[in-house]
Amino acid sequence: MLFSLMVFKLEQPNTPLFWTERYSTLHGNRHRILNLEVSPSSSVSFAYSHIEQLRSPGRATFGGLWPNGIFNTFDSDFLFLLYRRLFSKFEGLNRVTIVFPPRIFLQNIFEPQIESLKKIAPCRIASDTNYHVEVENWTTKSLSKGNRKKIRQFNEMGGVVSFSNLNNIKQCYDILVENRRHRGVQLTMEFEDFKKSLILCEKDFKLIQANIGGNVIATSLLVKIMPDYWYVLYWGESIEFRNLSPVASIFYFLIEQAKSNKVVILDLGISSVNGTLDEGLARFKTNLGAVTSEKLSLELDLHTD
Repeated sequence: MLFSLMVFKLEQPNTPLFWTERYSTLHGNRHRILNLEVSPSSSVSFAYSHIEQLRSPGRATFGGLWPNGIFNTFDSDFLFLLYRRLFSKFEGLNRVTIVFPPRIFLQNIFEPQIESLKKIAPCRIASDTNYHVEVENWTTKSLSKGNRKKIRQFNEMGGVVSFSNLNNIKQCYDILVENRRHRGVQLTMEFEDFKKSLILCEKDFKLIQANIGGNVIATSLLVKIMPDYWYVLYWGESIEFRNLSPVASIFYFLIEQAKSNKVVILDLGISSVNGTLDEGLARFKTNLGAVTSEKLSLELDLHTD
């Protein structure tokens, strides 16, 4: 069995966005791809950053190892050896954090990784609640009555939801910033990164806006992680239009787009931080027809006395 460091990547058409070079290029040393050859025809890719400590992913929603080449699953015993070999490439490594996808995402690839890491070293496991929509099973009846009413009011007021153009990037970004400021938090992406993602990876990142009377009143940033797995990274609305809940209309637009593109899962992200549920956010996503899955983060203590 080979475990050599590769300078090239056997990237496949179905490689999730976070393990691609085009995504890595957006973030420089904040999100790198390390590639290991495991046989003459296959390899694995590790999405990471190593600035203060080793973390996977660097700048993304989830990370870990991704298989390239001829195999599409993992054996936990093999992964135990592979992860130990991987960690040995980082001199003096004492601690590593790996954030895994929601458990509805490719379990055959990520579940064995979780099990193997538990055997490598003592670890702290954080469990967050993730929300997603099973697109094929979703109907308008999945929406709460309140959301159906808000969408109808939005349409009656002449509201329009559409993909945004590059001229409106700053306006949409400012809505997201103000929305989070009102909630007492900060947007996790700087404007230049926000803009660069939409320009350099235009097929992977899509900006959506809701308009009334020619004014943008709500927006969302969609990430196409895989052709059949989409993720809503951000969404928010102008404070003065909160009573109309235009993000519900944006959600309806996204569902229609997902159905027409044969998307299986529309991921709405977590509604908890380190296991503490944001009940208002959870209720909002449930009222859209979303269901829950677990999303694990493992922090390994590799320190040896």
